[in-house]
Amino acid sequence: MVAPSGPVLRAATLDDVEHIAALWYDGWIDGHLGHVPAALHVHRQRESFLERAPPRIPSTTVATLGGEIVG
Repeated sequence: MVAPSGPVLRAATLDDVEHIAALWYDGWIDGHLGHVPAALHVHRQRESFLERAPPRIPSTTVATLGGEIVG
């Protein structure tokens, strides 16, 4: 069987929480830094995404590329 050359979508698992939180945090910083009040940054630290990710796992899909989560 030939391995897919592009991203593969799959259901997220609890083992993915750290990767999801890191992507979510990085995306939040990229999209919001300089566009929201600075006071909001206190509530959007990496730890807050680690706390908020697990309850969303049942409805989360991740994209992998070469086995690594990329989205």
